[in-house]
Amino acid sequence: MKEVRDAIYSGANTTPGRDGLFYELFKHLDELVLEEILALFNSVWAEGCLPKEWKHAVVAPILKPGKDASDPSSYRPIALTSVLCKIMERMITNRLVYFLESKGLFANFQNGFRNGRSTMESVTVLDQDIKKAFDSKEIVVSVFLDIEKAYDSLWKEGLMIKIYDLGVRGRTFNWIKDFLMKRTIQVQVGGKSSKIVEIGNGTPQGSVISPVLFNIMINDIFSNIGRGFGQSLFADDGAIWRRGRNAEFILKQVQKALVSVEEWADKWGFKISAAKSKFMIFGFRRKLPNLGLHMYGSSLERVKDFKFLGIWFEERMTWAVHTARALAKGEKVLNVMRSLAGCDWGAERETMHLIYQAMIRSVLDYGCFVYGSAAKSVLGKLDILQSKALRLCCGAFKTSPIPALLIEMGEMPLYLRRIKLGLQYWVKLRGANQTLPARCLLQGSWDPGGKIKRKPFFDGVNQWASKLRMEQAGYLYLFG
Repeated sequence: MKEVRDAIYSGANTTPGRDGLFYELFKHLDELVLEEILALFNSVWAEGCLPKEWKHAVVAPILKPGKDASDPSSYRPIALTSVLCKIMERMITNRLVYFLESKGLFANFQNGFRNGRSTMESVTVLDQDIKKAFDSKEIVVSVFLDIEKAYDSLWKEGLMIKIYDLGVRGRTFNWIKDFLMKRTIQVQVGGKSSKIVEIGNGTPQGSVISPVLFNIMINDIFSNIGRGFGQSLFADDGAIWRRGRNAEFILKQVQKALVSVEEWADKWGFKISAAKSKFMIFGFRRKLPNLGLHMYGSSLERVKDFKFLGIWFEERMTWAVHTARALAKGEKVLNVMRSLAGCDWGAERETMHLIYQAMIRSVLDYGCFVYGSAAKSVLGKLDILQSKALRLCCGAFKTSPIPALLIEMGEMPLYLRRIKLGLQYWVKLRGANQTLPARCLLQGSWDPGGKIKRKPFFDGVNQWASKLRMEQAGYLYLFG
């Protein structure tokens, strides 16, 4: 019963399926009805056979912003499924995740849909390897992979093979198998519905257990690329990289790794998009061998900057592109704030402050302890954006001192906020499992003789943690 209650209260109040039953309804049921639901779940669990209504989805197409309404590809399909099934899914998912995590069956570099992990683990590991390569006068060749229709093209039978090989057997195996097989959908537009169609491949969209199943399917994508490679995986966003001094050798090794990824994709029913996959060469060398990378006989495009999990990486890691993109977003929000501000009319100070926090500060916060190693001239532009926003929030004059604006609005300077968020991430890494790749940040960078002028931002965070004696404080808390 505790599992049922936890599953009900942890679910978001999303749009229900064809039965019209909301999460909010289940939150107000009495004990007798919940016992009947639990009996139903136990019956399904024992038999391994789900009701047909649980495996049916109503698809509502939503037009993407700025797209042509006459083009079917301009719509984002939203699948609406039974909330009652989602409750049981969440119970099974919690058990399945506990089994996989306790046995250490997920790859260490897989960060998607896992408790205590985020996109920052993937970003920081790549950034750290690039900085180490710069320190040693090496280059880094990185390939950012894109899987075509990753969720929709997932091979169900292959997934069941992998689940069985991981040691998931018995009723859990039978439940997942029946959950995936013979699923049906129908499209609904303006009160009219299409005919019901059975789905051949793919995990159910909007399902609670689908992200975990996808993680299982893609878990061994880099299992045969060999040693010496950096690896990162967040759901279907993958990256591999290798660093060294011999550029020609590095490129050949990366090409061999791409061949092994192709073979894995062919074996398990995926296809890597050669058109959307890109590669970059990080470093300061001007002369590089005239060699490219290929997949499926097509050349991969080499780019000078690439957006990986929301962070714009550049060949020389100046972070000028990332900050420029953040400034562009912020300026658009400032225009909206200007239209809402006025001396005798407009939004109140609290409302304007909320807009700043939600739409400007959140953008500046994301990845700040990664791009915080940028030059002061680059980071100074973000300070100007912050001061403009705070002036609009409190209606201050242009000549008002910036420290006064910060005190008036209860905000801290961005450089202090970067340190604060970095220290919060430091605490997270200290308490994380030893297998987390991002724990390498706690060791600092290798700087021979202290000759590197621009060190990784996290080196400063480690120094602040040492000054504040956070490590000793943690030991006192744990053992004192």
